[in-house]
Amino acid sequence: MGGKWAVVMAGCDGRLLQKGARASAESNFWIAITRKAQTLQLSHPLLQKDISRFSCDIAGTRLQKLTAYTLFEPCDRKTLRSAPVIISASSKGHDLMVNWADAQAGSRALQTTPQESGWNSWDYYRWTITEEEFTKTRN
Repeated sequence: MGGKWAVVMAGCDGRLLQKGARASAESNFWIAITRKAQTLQLSHPLLQKDISRFSCDIAGTRLQKLTAYTLFEPCDRKTLRSAPVIISASSKGHDLMVNWADAQAGSRALQTTPQESGWNSWDYYRWTITEEEFTKTRN
């Protein structure tokens, strides 16, 4: 990578960092950091009651303040549970992302409760919507 130290992907944001650079990254559901051809990916399941987020700071050659958290909306639930954090590492970073996306597409059937206020179709369907589902939700 020459003078390049790492690639950080956080949601729709991707950055190539110079050696010694300082940066912060934050994303819903998924974050990946690649250095020396090795990718570390942290993710939450895409379909869940509450929004999960990741954040981290990069300072020099260190990953700092790596945090996974769930934003719980005010509700009448008696029990609040955060989704599990899935940690993956591979020399094939793109495959990690594709495998995570494929797993999310297959898990949509698990959604059994109506969404709380603030729900939007992008977070629910992303790339998995069918024409039938589009027509049904449009009406």
